[in-house]
Amino acid sequence: MIALHYHDEAAIAAMRRANRLLERLQRHRPPVDSAAYTGGRFRAFSFSGLPPTRFPARRPEYS
Repeated sequence: MIALHYHDEAAIAAMRRANRLLERLQRHRPPVDSAAYTGGRFRAFSFSGLPPTRFPARRPEYS
């Protein structure tokens, strides 16, 4: 979901509320560093201006 806020304080407050809700919803999922972790962890982020480009720009190839 993308939300636009005109003030930094409002964006940070919305991000914190979303992360508190996500923590409650994901409370019973295994931790990321667990062998039982199967994915599905989410976080909310706030950016000033445009969000950063994806990193890395090119997908790494392993041989």
